[in-house]
Amino acid sequence: MPPLRPILPPLLLPLLLLLPRPASCAETDANAPQHPAPVPLLTLSGGTAQLFDGADRPFGSIGWRPAARLGDHLGADFLAAVGTHGERYVAAGFFCELPLFSRLVFTPAFAAGWYDPGDDDDDFDLGFPLEFRSTLQLDWCFHSGVRLGITAFHLSNASFGIHNPGTEAIAVVLSIPLRFPAAAAP
Repeated sequence: MPPLRPILPPLLLPLLLLLPRPASCAETDANAPQHPAPVPLLTLSGGTAQLFDGADRPFGSIGWRPAARLGDHLGADFLAAVGTHGERYVAAGFFCELPLFSRLVFTPAFAAGWYDPGDDDDDFDLGFPLEFRSTLQLDWCFHSGVRLGITAFHLSNASFGIHNPGTEAIAVVLSIPLRFPAAAAP
């Protein structure tokens, strides 16, 4: 009999769609809707890469998470990051927002993107322009809907390149809900 471990995560993914929608973090009023609609989020982060390689590489990023969701939890994730040595990374992927408690949200995410090591002498080369980003994020939601959290991620070219050094990073994340004014009725 084949081991159950490799097939277990794909079997559990459909169950995530049955969980209740995460609160928008601003909904704490007893009269608030039970399942408020998600809002788009602008994410700003700053941190350091090369955690286990002995050469800290500071970076910053900006991201966009549209309000549209599939099954209340799965959504699109877009981001752009720059490093202090000219590195650039632009990616698109998906995330799955999972409420842990009333104000704590756990968000795993996956993205594929283009990486440019920049023109630095010590060349932070990840081996291939196509890099995959696996992310785990934990956010605290404030009453205003703003989220503050920490994220850890791994970048890897999945051995598409001649070498695959990969890197790990950690960052502080600020997520700002964007609420657009409703259109006036004609």
